[in-house]
Order: sequence, then structure tokens, then C-alpha cells
Amino acid sequence: MVSKNKKKKKKAAAKKEEPVPAAASKRKGPNISALQKRLAAQQAAEEARLLAEEEERRRVEEEERRAAEEEARKEEEKRLKKEREKSKREDLKKKGLLLSKKQKEQQRLAALRHEQLLAAGNVSVAGLSGSSADGQKSKRPVYGNKRKGKKEQEKQATGANCG
Repeated sequence: MVSKNKKKKKKAAAKKEEPVPAAASKRKGPNISALQKRLAAQQAAEEARLLAEEEERRRVEEEERRAAEEEARKEEEKRLKKEREKSKREDLKKKGLLLSKKQKEQQRLAALRHEQLLAAGNVSVAGLSGSSADGQKSKRPVYGNKRKGKKEQEKQATGANCG
């Protein structure tokens, strides 16, 4: 009896398993193919959407990268310009040509006073007249041989003045 029960149970289990695949095979009509087509279309749309999102993300990242590079370039240019200006100011300071606003104004006023004095004719400027302050001609330098004695140089200097 035990063996009959086992056989019956096996047959019942086999019957239960068989109808499920049979039912699935019966359903493969137009509804299944439409579902499969719709599912494939959804998957394609999802892939296209993901691809578009990825492209948009890449475009935004590239734009941000370019903006960052441009900002860095501008900062570098600004830094270099500031460095050049600082160097220029240092050079002017070393040469003594860097003047404050007050110093520039003082120079302008001094030049203005000088021009007024010259225009009035009250002052004679030694550099403009060509003679020294005490009314004599300025001495010319004597270019001679240093090996010659001082007496010979004096003779040449007096001879040049006389003749």
C-alpha cells in the first residue's frame, strides 16, 4: 500500500507541475507579444533617457571645468600683473623716481614758481646763460697726457687761453 500512495503522490505532483507550463504556452498569444514589445520599448526609452542624462552630465561637467580653467587663468593674469606693478614700483623706488602725490604737487609748484621767476626776468640761471655765476667763462677741461709734468700742462693751458 505504501508504494501505491507514493505513485499516486508522484502522479499528482506531476499533474500539478505540468498545467503551469501548459497554461504559459497557451498565453503566448497576441497579449504576450504586445507586452514584450511594450517592455522592449520601455527599456529602449529608459536606455535613451539614461544616455541623454549621461551626456547632459558630461556637458555640465565640461562646462564647469572650462569655467574653472578660465577663472584660474584670470587669477593668474591678475597675479602676474600685480607682480609686474610691484616690480616696477620697486625699480622706481631704487632709482628715486617714485613720488607720492604730495611730492608730485610740490615739484609742479616749484616748476611753476621757477617759470614765473624766469618770465619776470629777475633771476638769471647759470645753466641757461652759458657763463659761470661770477661773470667769467667756464673753464674747459684740459685733455692731456697724465705723464707730462704739471708745468707742461700749465704752459699748454695758458698758451691755449692766450691764443
